[in-house]
Amino acid sequence: MPATVTTEPGTAAGRSWGERLLTLAARARAIVGDALGVVRHRVELLRRHPEATAHSAEDRARATATAATPNRRVARVLSGVVAGLMAAASAAGLWWAGLYRDPAPVVALLRGYDLVALLVAVPVLVGALVRACRGSARAELLAACALAYAVYHYAIYVFGTAFNALFLVHVALLGLAAVALVLALRSLDLRGLAARLHPRTPVRWVSGLLAFLAVALGGMWTYYALRFAATDAPPAESKLVLPMSAVHLGYALDLLLLVPGYATASSTT
Repeated sequence: MPATVTTEPGTAAGRSWGERLLTLAARARAIVGDALGVVRHRVELLRRHPEATAHSAEDRARATATAATPNRRVARVLSGVVAGLMAAASAAGLWWAGLYRDPAPVVALLRGYDLVALLVAVPVLVGALVRACRGSARAELLAACALAYAVYHYAIYVFGTAFNALFLVHVALLGLAAVALVLALRSLDLRGLAARLHPRTPVRWVSGLLAFLAVALGGMWTYYALRFAATDAPPAESKLVLPMSAVHLGYALDLLLLVPGYATASSTT
């Protein structure tokens, strides 16, 4: 005869599904209550000891700085490469007579850009990198500014000139400068830079100047573009020696890079 198993109402096997659900619900309430108790205790500690919040802020700042370190290192390496290539490309543009195959006015413009890059942009970038490696936060900001100039500068060479022997160098400069700029901006300690500003720094005046540049530059180029679309009248700059292609590129770069940059900086200053 097979043995028969009987269950008593109080045993686990004899409980109904309703009783099991009630038990699980009671356990869930207990777990939630314990979690809320821990949260209340933590909040009460923070209220009684505000220095704990300060330590947490310091920990977050330290973690942010640690995360930004790889970006900063890569940005510095790429910036050094950009400085070297920019010096070589600018020197070639000045001393290589037949490098540029554009109209004479554009060639004169490009050679002028090369002179500025060689005498101003490269020394500024190199000096900023040297100071940044020594721990200067302001130098990191200055290096980012020089990289922004390089992006704008070589966008003109890549998109606004005829094919020449340094085409690949100019493309490499544009790409490397853009990547280095993004990494440099991501690694900037903006709060630290703001804390280093002198109390008498004319922040509002700077913000107003940037807003004026954004409105004036964007307004002029938009007006001339709309006037050309409505009346077929060329922009005023085309009355100079520059060809229309150079004017068109200048409008595009200003509206895509400078105007949004000025407006954003003005709104966050």
